[in-house]
Amino acid sequence: MGYYAIAAARNGRPDIFSTQMVRLMELSERNNTFAEFYELDKSFPAKRRRQLWSNTAFLSMVYKGVFGMQFTVDGIVFSPTKPHLHDDFVRTNEMISLLNVRYREAVLDIHVKGYGTETRAFHINGVSSATDAKNLLKASATGRQVIEIEVW
Repeated sequence: MGYYAIAAARNGRPDIFSTQMVRLMELSERNNTFAEFYELDKSFPAKRRRQLWSNTAFLSMVYKGVFGMQFTVDGIVFSPTKPHLHDDFVRTNEMISLLNVRYREAVLDIHVKGYGTETRAFHINGVSSATDAKNLLKASATGRQVIEIEVW
């Protein structure tokens, strides 16, 4: 589900992305684990409790989908997919943040405001990025970097 969701986010399909994200969260809530291997009675062997595939997929959905982080030789390009989820399971806030992310010689605080896939504004440390900069945090960045993205 996770990698299908990431592909959906990268191809402008927030509807598919949000459906798959909710499904993976529901899986984690079922038995307080992301375990993929279940018995027919919906239990799972304790020795498989610490499987990592769905954990990794979920983290990738957050980093690469919701926050739109694409790692390149030049740095990180941001193109968030932030769906407006409306169900009993999860509701997203207008502003979400991912804090203290280590990237090379930098520590990133990333804030995404709004809902959607189109970037309306992109700022690094309060400075607006030119539209031709492709929402790029350069690989040479050092220290604390505050990245603010507004989507619609």
